[in-house]
Amino acid sequence: MEIRRFWARVGILSLLAAFSVGPTVQPVSAEENNPLEQAVKAQTTFAVDLYRSLAGLPIPRKPVENVFYSPYSISSAMAVVFAGARGNTERQFCDTLHFWLPQESFHEAMRCLEQHLRKQAAKGDYELTIANALWMDRRTAFTEPFLTQVQRCYSANLEQVDFAGNPSGASQLINQWVEKQTRERIKDLIPEGTLDTLTRLVVTNAVYFKGKWALPFDPQLTRTDWFTVSTYTIREGEPDVQTRRVQVPMMTRKDDFGYAENDICQILELRYTGGDLRMVILLPKDPDLIRLEQALSTDTLAEWLSRLHPREVEVYLPRFSFTWQGELKPVLIALGLTDGFSMTADFSGMTGGKDLFLTNVLHKAFVKVDEEGTEAAAATGAVMKLTSMPAEPLLFRADKPFVFLIQDKTTGTVLFVGRVVDPTQQK
Repeated sequence: MEIRRFWARVGILSLLAAFSVGPTVQPVSAEENNPLEQAVKAQTTFAVDLYRSLAGLPIPRKPVENVFYSPYSISSAMAVVFAGARGNTERQFCDTLHFWLPQESFHEAMRCLEQHLRKQAAKGDYELTIANALWMDRRTAFTEPFLTQVQRCYSANLEQVDFAGNPSGASQLINQWVEKQTRERIKDLIPEGTLDTLTRLVVTNAVYFKGKWALPFDPQLTRTDWFTVSTYTIREGEPDVQTRRVQVPMMTRKDDFGYAENDICQILELRYTGGDLRMVILLPKDPDLIRLEQALSTDTLAEWLSRLHPREVEVYLPRFSFTWQGELKPVLIALGLTDGFSMTADFSGMTGGKDLFLTNVLHKAFVKVDEEGTEAAAATGAVMKLTSMPAEPLLFRADKPFVFLIQDKTTGTVLFVGRVVDPTQQK
């Protein structure tokens, strides 16, 4: 009974989010594709899969609400955990998170991607910081190859803490680190009581972004306007849509923007200074998100974005700011990462033995969009315990729910994904 109790409490907690509802991905060798392109494709697939899971697709059983997360932060934290996975646990990471084997190729691709993002940010056009850290119990010995790999590929700081003697103090240290890395936008990532004397490892990743629009909105033109909040669930195969109206500060600008449309939605590109990063907004033509969300996939997203081209557009966009957090263990398990959260977990690459397993996956993210630009932050952590266009300007009026993403244009990496159902909702 004592052994069962020990195994039930020793694990890994990840401050991250994840998920995909898609086909199984078989391990891929590095020779089949460019590793960096593979990393971007894997993260994009994961970003869409996670969105579909969080949205409850294909049959939402609870009303839709605001969502915001960083697939990049989640993938990065889980990649560190993946470095210690072996056997069937390792294969399930590939299936669920779209990672691949051999691990050396995967981690090198992730290293190149992180270096690329850091190099672009160093130009100073916008602020983008990426930080990783391993918080290790001082009584536990981790293998040298594991620590060397996560330091080299993820620039991870290695911190020793006293989980066994003072788990509350260790939790405070980690939360303070997250606050610092995200300019105090992400607080209390690890709730009180999450860590205990059997915690052995916490893996954290923090991403902070602050960028100015290449074409900013004039605050003097912002006016109070109506936004139609439309939520829906699927009951007995039919959508049950509920609507109400709220007043929001609506920003506006008429200029040349990247634009495309199809029978489902309008697509708008808002560039940040420097041109390397952009926000893309998917605005449904229907009053609600039903058809857009049902159609959203990795392939459709790529096809929609490929159609963007400069057009004169009159844009109306609400100013909004909110924080989202999620506990993602149930989603990961449903997507196939079952061994990692059970007594059959094999993370022997970390300690040399099969004595650790995941206990939870946590993710918290903040976004603020105003006339000047966008501020966004996210933290992820893993805890281990033991058509024809009109000549006139187009109208893009975001006065109903929409989906958006913040993307690195040069590689296609999706840094953040969000859904705005009610821009007046703060959390």
